[in-house]
Amino acid sequence: EEIVKQINETAEGWASFGMGIATTPQPPLRTTGGLLLIEVDRKLPQPKSSDPRQQRAEERIGLAVIRLISRASLELLARAGGGLFIMDEAWTLLGSTEGQQVIDELVREGRSRKITPIFATQKPSDLLREGIDLEGFISRVFAMKLTDPNEARAALRICGLDSSDARIAWLRDAGPRSQQGDVPGRAAPALHRDLENRHAAILVGPVPPAAYLAWT
Repeated sequence: EEIVKQINETAEGWASFGMGIATTPQPPLRTTGGLLLIEVDRKLPQPKSSDPRQQRAEERIGLAVIRLISRASLELLARAGGGLFIMDEAWTLLGSTEGQQVIDELVREGRSRKITPIFATQKPSDLLREGIDLEGFISRVFAMKLTDPNEARAALRICGLDSSDARIAWLRDAGPRSQQGDVPGRAAPALHRDLENRHAAILVGPVPPAAYLAWT
């Protein structure tokens, strides 16, 4: 009874911990074939050490929350027959061994369940750190605006391109531009590496309605 009391009190006073605790069974979350956004409105600390004895309680809970959300998302998509799983701010997981394991699980299980994971990060250099074996899982790459030269070099390497000064400058200037007087606006450029290791500079922006209808 004392343990149950402590769990309930922690769940009531700690929102992140409470995400994994329920006292009343809930109906399963279902999708209708559209988009489902799961947004966490608070920072979730991630472990800085791979040694559990050196991890703070809030770091372990933060990682558990990410695992919980990821697992629920995979199960929803698997039940729907497959789909896209998109994770923003993936650098929060790439910074620790446990976080990398979460991404590894998403990639491995997604492949067998017809689920394509997409990871967005502002720190592509995390993929190239010693001891990380995720680069081989990446099938397609979109490198967008990066002002940090080191991150730009990492993105170019992942794309399979030499990191010349001209390409680093190109990535630094790759953001979208709004219309200024008579000067037209511009969508955001990006470098794309496809499944056959081909490269192209593309624009990521709004699609004209007529083109959208033709493509779909």
